[in-house]
Amino acid sequence: KSLAQRFEELPTATAVVLALIGIAGLTTMILFAPNALQIFAIFLKKKHGRNFSKKEVEEKLLQTVYYLKKTGKIQIGKNKESIWFKLGKLTKRNQKQLDLDTLAIPKPPSWDKTYWLVAADIPSKTHRLAADSFRRKLARLHFYPLQRTLWLYPYDPKDQLQTLIEYFDIAKFVTLMHISELDNDDKKQVTTFWNEYQIL
Repeated sequence: KSLAQRFEELPTATAVVLALIGIAGLTTMILFAPNALQIFAIFLKKKHGRNFSKKEVEEKLLQTVYYLKKTGKIQIGKNKESIWFKLGKLTKRNQKQLDLDTLAIPKPPSWDKTYWLVAADIPSKTHRLAADSFRRKLARLHFYPLQRTLWLYPYDPKDQLQTLIEYFDIAKFVTLMHISELDNDDKKQVTTFWNEYQIL
């Protein structure tokens, strides 16, 4: 998945800017460089359903930056060449949320033709919010839903899954299995699904 695709799936503009700053440690020159503006423009288009002009993208980016400064989530400083941005003192929960928002499973150089199966039998009566949020996150990461409680992915997601189950406190309900075979119908469906999202 491309960097732009990862960022366009974040829930809010503030999450996009926090992720950009957290990953890159940005200065103004980088934050308003074409690649960063393109990422923000793609996010805005997906969120609002229309294209934004370069001026609109820059204005919305500035608004988001100064909102984050006002709320203490980022710090802004100056040196001779530029203005720099860095993350402020995030609470543990805010840091965990940032980790969750920027979560991505790296694509290896080649696929070994095996599958990783997540079995998540989370009781909805007592953990409905966690169950729904967990399923939404797996869907955003483009896990393939074999069933409501069974999800497939072609690459090793152990580290990312650990982040999710710790955040939602659902470790005792989730199992990860590594499998080598699927029946032919399922294999065709998952291959078509992942090719659509450029996962394979």
